[in-house]
Amino acid sequence: MKKNHKSILTKRVLCVLPSKDVKDLPILLESCNFSFQLVYSLDELLNNEFLKDNCIILVDTRNKKSIPDSFNMLISNFPIVFVTKKEVELSSIVFNEDVDVLFENELNPQRIKLSIARAFNKYASFVQRDILKQQQFLIGQVSYDIIWDWDLKTDIIQYSPESWKKVFGFNNENKALNFEAWVSFVHPDDRDFMRKYYHDVLTDTKADSFFVEYRMRSATGFIYVMEKGSIIRNDEKSAVKLVGVTRNIDDIKTIEQERDRLAAIAREVVNSVVMINPEGFIQWANNAFKIKTGYSKEDLYHLTIEQILYAEDKIGAQELREKLNSKQPFSVEVESKFNEGKYYWVEASFQAQYDNKAKHIGYFMVMADITLRKDAEEKLRSNEKRFRALVENIRDGITVVSPEKMIMELYSGQNIL
Repeated sequence: MKKNHKSILTKRVLCVLPSKDVKDLPILLESCNFSFQLVYSLDELLNNEFLKDNCIILVDTRNKKSIPDSFNMLISNFPIVFVTKKEVELSSIVFNEDVDVLFENELNPQRIKLSIARAFNKYASFVQRDILKQQQFLIGQVSYDIIWDWDLKTDIIQYSPESWKKVFGFNNENKALNFEAWVSFVHPDDRDFMRKYYHDVLTDTKADSFFVEYRMRSATGFIYVMEKGSIIRNDEKSAVKLVGVTRNIDDIKTIEQERDRLAAIAREVVNSVVMINPEGFIQWANNAFKIKTGYSKEDLYHLTIEQILYAEDKIGAQELREKLNSKQPFSVEVESKFNEGKYYWVEASFQAQYDNKAKHIGYFMVMADITLRKDAEEKLRSNEKRFRALVENIRDGITVVSPEKMIMELYSGQNIL
């Protein structure tokens, strides 16, 4: 606190007096050890070389019936204090939160120091707000996010109308809304959830950030948005301001919902379903694949599909990699030795995957256990060999007759013909 007073005392004060007959203010400023300079008109003030020196302006308006609106131009550029009489009509300038007013009956060294310090702090807050507004405007020109600032004391949310139109597709000329006005754009089913979320996060004194998703109205219907940002708290840990960003995540949410639906289906199917990244590592697998291979979830995510299907066949693994690199659909039949040491015949079908920008993001694999089919095929081949051996060595003829008593096959023994 002492540092702040010292820095303010070193600021130059430009005192605007109605005439040289006014003596009390210069005496007070001198008694306060302020560095000051006297000017006697607005024009003289504006042409003063010290006006550029980050000074504080003290304006004596005690001879005025009202505070002149001409000083309005100074408010956005300098900390300013108006000295006036209580009976003076207070203009809209006085009620501006960025200026300070000192009444004639309060003129004493302690009060003038306090008033100038308060004006300086108010101006510093104004500059911060002005910088934020400029940043919001500039970001709004190039960003598809809404950058906003919510003052909890005034319940005013300031944002860029340009960004609002880019995100939601319609104009909202209001540059500021209170919280409930903002909520009016939220989907009716999400309003209570949103109110509760912000109530909880603001009353949690340990929370310094927030992240929430809900639906807001757009020109084409309700869309999903994500909000995140920082919570600014005072020394008592009470929230005083939120600074955040609102982003359209409707496309992402749609993809997530579709993925969740597909994952729910994939979890229930008998066949194994696997998502593989471009390098061949497992990203996701359904329960059927985990049960069949005997690998845990943690083990799977450290293995490539080549290591799982061709654990004992380096040449086969290399051929699989070459087929994956082609990014063309293909199927392989392979006898694989899985984690528990058992061998299974599987048929694995692969399909390359791409995102909405046509970027390759991995592969989709469906794997079926074909061990029973392979066993049946092997038995069939074995029976066919035995049958042929029997036919080739028999001396009598053999005839195969259908249920309709039609001759289907005729095999001749060695002594026939």
